[in-house]
Amino acid sequence: MEECRSAAVRAITRAPIGSEGAIACRELLTVLDNLAGALTGDHRRFWSKPHYTPEGGGGRPVGD
Repeated sequence: MEECRSAAVRAITRAPIGSEGAIACRELLTVLDNLAGALTGDHRRFWSKPHYTPEGGGGRPVGD
């Protein structure tokens, strides 16, 4: 599901706004998020995590 969601996110960023492809990707993302919520209790389970540098210079919030 994580790979499928990532592919849909990549596809939606390339699709023209409001196109059938963009709408289909948005619907797929909604279904995947709802399924993740039903299976794990966390609908954001497969959302991308921010990437940080080991030195903490990647915009990491203070206190984390």
